[in-house]
Order: sequence, then C-alpha cells, then structure tokens
Amino acid sequence: MGIDSILGEQIKLFRSIFSGRGDAYGLETSRGPIAVREELNDALIQAHLQGSKRIGCYPLRPDNTCLWACIDVDELDKKKVERIIVSFIENNLYPYVECSKSKGFHVWIFFDGSIPASKIRKSLLHILRTASVDGIEIFPKQSGVNSNNGLGNYVFLPLHGSSIRHGKTVFLNSQFQPYENQWGHLSTIHRTKTSNVLSLAAEIPNEPKVEVDSDSEGSLDVGKFLINYKIGFRIKKDPDRTLYLLERCLFADQHTTKDIPGDSSILQGVDGKLAYQCFHHHCQDRTWADARRVISGDASLREFMEGYSPGEVRTKNLTETLRCWVSNSFGKINIADCYRDLGVISPKDKGLIRVNFHRMCDKGILERGTVNGTFIKIESQADEIEIKNTVPIPLALTLPGNLQQHVALFPKNLIVCAGSSNGGKTAYALNTAYSNRNQFDVWYFTTEMDSDELTLRVNNFEYPKNEWDKITFKPWESHHSIRPGAFNIIDYLEVREGEFWRVGEDLRLIFGRLVKGLALVFIQMDRGKEFGWGGQKTVDKARLYFTLDNNKLTIVKGKNWASGENPNGKVRPFKLHKGAAFEWDSWVDHNDQR
Repeated sequence: MGIDSILGEQIKLFRSIFSGRGDAYGLETSRGPIAVREELNDALIQAHLQGSKRIGCYPLRPDNTCLWACIDVDELDKKKVERIIVSFIENNLYPYVECSKSKGFHVWIFFDGSIPASKIRKSLLHILRTASVDGIEIFPKQSGVNSNNGLGNYVFLPLHGSSIRHGKTVFLNSQFQPYENQWGHLSTIHRTKTSNVLSLAAEIPNEPKVEVDSDSEGSLDVGKFLINYKIGFRIKKDPDRTLYLLERCLFADQHTTKDIPGDSSILQGVDGKLAYQCFHHHCQDRTWADARRVISGDASLREFMEGYSPGEVRTKNLTETLRCWVSNSFGKINIADCYRDLGVISPKDKGLIRVNFHRMCDKGILERGTVNGTFIKIESQADEIEIKNTVPIPLALTLPGNLQQHVALFPKNLIVCAGSSNGGKTAYALNTAYSNRNQFDVWYFTTEMDSDELTLRVNNFEYPKNEWDKITFKPWESHHSIRPGAFNIIDYLEVREGEFWRVGEDLRLIFGRLVKGLALVFIQMDRGKEFGWGGQKTVDKARLYFTLDNNKLTIVKGKNWASGENPNGKVRPFKLHKGAAFEWDSWVDHNDQR
C-alpha cells in the first residue's frame, strides 16, 4: 500500500472516530483560536495530522446529539485522571487518555451511536461528582444550542503532527506512556454502548427547579449573603455549578445532614440561577424563593450582587468575609493564602484586605510575623493557667505500633492521623478502639460505615463480639458529637476539595469540646505528601500528628516526648493483613529511609 493510500486510510479512520459537526471547525492561528464556518474536509484533517494546521472539532451536531465526549483535565494531575478512569469503567464507559498540547490531559469516550448532549452531560456530571472529581470541563459544554448560529465549544483534535514530536496530543497507556503505534491503538477503539449512558441518565434524579431573583441585577454572591445572615455553610464546586452545603436544613428543625451529607444546599449555576435542594420529604418542594424568605425575609439582595457598586456595602461584606476566614484559622497566617482562599483578585480588594489585617493587629487579634505578609493569630485565654504541685502522669493509652512509647498524651489532647487512600486508617482506628476499650469510655464515630459494613470489618479481627460491645459506635455529624470526657475516635473527618482552608476550624472546634477527654481524628492525605488535606493547618492543635502512607507510620509531630529522644521523623514500616492485623517492623529514623 502506497503512502497516499495509508494516509487516506488514516484520515478515514480518524474522521470515523472524531465525528462531530461537519459545517464548522476550530482553528489555531497566530492571533489565537477562531471558529471557521466552513466544511471540515479531508484536506483539513490531513493538514492537522501533518502539522501545518491545528484543527478543533465541535462535538454538538445540529440535532444537539454527540458521538463522543471529552473530559478536559487542565492540570498535570495523574491521580485525578486515574479517578476519572476508574469511575468511568465502573459505570461501563470506556475512557481513552490523551496528553494535551498545552498541559494536562483529555479523557475521551466514544459512543456506538448518537446520544442527546443533555443525557451525556447528566451522566458524566453524576459520575464525576460521585467520584469527588471537580475542576474539569466536559465537552459538550452545553446540553444544546437553540439558535441556528450556535455551535457550542470545540475540542482540539489529537495527533497533531508537529506536537507529536514533543510527546503531546498522543494517546497514553495505563502507565501514562505514549503507545508506540498510535494508529494501531485507534483502530482498536472500543465504543461505549448508548444504552449504558441512557440507562444511567434515567436513574439520576432531575435537578431541582432553578430561579433567578426578581430584584437581581447580576449574580448573587451566595457566600456573602449567607455570612451576612449567620448561616453556616461549606462550598463545593462542580464544573457547571457551585453548591453551598448548609449546616442545617432551613425548614425542618430536626433534619440534619447526618442522613445524607450535604443534602441541604443552595445551588448556583454558572448562569447565576439559584435553587434550594433538600431530600427530606417535608422539604423536597421547597424553592430558592422559600429559602430566601426564611433567611432574609423581603430584604433586598442588591447589596450581595456581584458587580454591585463597591462603596460601604462592598467594604462591609469583604471585611465580614475576612473576619470569618481569620476566625477559621489559627497559628501563622499568610496574606497570600487569604487572597487565594477568598478569590480576591483586584488591587482595590487586596488593599482593603491589607488594611483590615493591620487593623486586627492594632486591636490585638493578630500579630505581625517576621516575614512580610505573614501574621500570627493571638489566641486569647479566658482563665489563668495554673502550675500544679504534682507532675501530671501520661494517660495509659495504647496506640498500635506503640506510639505511646515515643509521645506522652494527657487529657484534652488532640491526636491527628493523616492517611492516604487504603493506607490503613480504619484498621488503625478500630485497633485503637479495641485496645483501649477497658481503660476509657471509647466513642467511635464513622462517616462511611453502616451497620453491615461495620459488622464485616470487626469480624476480620476475630475478637469476641461482646468485647466490641464495650465501644459506642455512632455516625459522625459535627463537633457537637464529641463526648468531652471520653476517648473520641473520628473515622474520618471529611474535607471537600476546594475547602481545605476550613479544616483548621473543624479541628479547633473538636479540640474546644474536650474537657478531660481525648480525640483521635483521621483525615485524608494524598500519597507521598507530608501533611493531610488542609496542609500545615491540620498540625497546629495536635499534640501528636502522624501519617499512614505507603505501609509506613511516620511521626510528624510529637509535642510531649515520652523519653529523652526526639520522636519527630521516626518511621515504622508495617504490613496489614485482612484489613485488620498490623505486622510492625522496627522503628527507624526518616533519614534512614532515603
């Protein structure tokens, strides 16, 4: 077969896989990418494959259906891509990974027939939310275009000739290495059945009715609105909406989030439309208008609209938001972190933040740090601290791996364990609970296990059932669950991506509930990191901080030494059998692991 014939077959295969709108395409130019309303023909595909042009394809066809979808991960986060792949495969979708030209990855899914774009987006958004994946774009980016001139958004096609030489726009294997034979790989593409996508979309509940407030002149800043009316919330960002997860339901006093975490929410789409969502049977028909009346009555919302004239109202709202951020922090504070967490961009708002920081220093709330742009929060003490006549005796606490031999623990101490996924957090927590069942009043709080899963887990330990009955097992709700005089084990403290700066407040509230008791709090961490989700803020209140990662227990911080030897940095490798029994190796110094 001649070169022209081979090229012709490649173009034919390429067009059969990346089939989209045929009467328009995207084109990269020296002035930036543009839309071209001309036929996407073989000559353009050939120019793309040879590198003289770079072409993009519109997934949305004129009938608002698609033959493929693409997930754009605009960062070099392989772990996120792996989560996407696993979640798609679990839902019978077949993903293919491409290394994009600029940075990050594209994850492609090809269908065996045309599917309405609305069904594709509904299914993919549901899968990604379930897998806790955010910060990505889904193509098609719209469920449809209504006007005759609408096109949607295009995706630059893979196998761009001049980019391939730099290892870009090529398809990758499971080790994120390019396939040697890209065309051979494309010829074996497995198409996802349309029935898999349609059946999944049919099982997903419809989104609640959305509304725009009648007196709005822009998009409501929901966070500032809630802070102004003292409504507690957390933020979760999805690709096409923001969820403000409320601490409590607005309509049912006895309905909390213990049944379905985050079930009481205000939702805001990228178009500014608002909805109230709650799965409690008394609240399912409630709307944003109902929620607004409960929160603020008939008061105008104009002062909370983005783009509203700054003036005194803008100053008041940003100042209140800053105070909330500072109250949720402790220890050393970096003003750059404040800009990032609060989304402050404009020089005027940054100037207002700096002024307020210095005012808080004048009021004794903060103290200026030694490095420019850093501050230290001053923790006030209501009572004078007493020096006792007798030296306190450490608690007779037993921790797996004999951690108590290195770090002494006392009443009202906070212990934090940061563990990677499948790193042994629950096994460590259950072993700790069982080992201390006769010495302490042990309360074990879980965010994941129901009765059936808990029964399965404890059966792996092969301990007598009646011994486990000495431990109180409860679902974790909030810091109000803490028993002030007991040994509290929280498995684990959930922290949503994008809200890591709040973890310090969660630990501070738990610490504040303790009187004579203890708390061992487990948090998530990424593999290979030094700290859990939330960074160094998770360390400040802990008297003992250790990690479980890569079959190693590492002491990051041991405040009170149990012997004359500094325990910080000590490592103890282990093996975990049946998700229950730890087999410990000897302690070594961190430097010896290198």
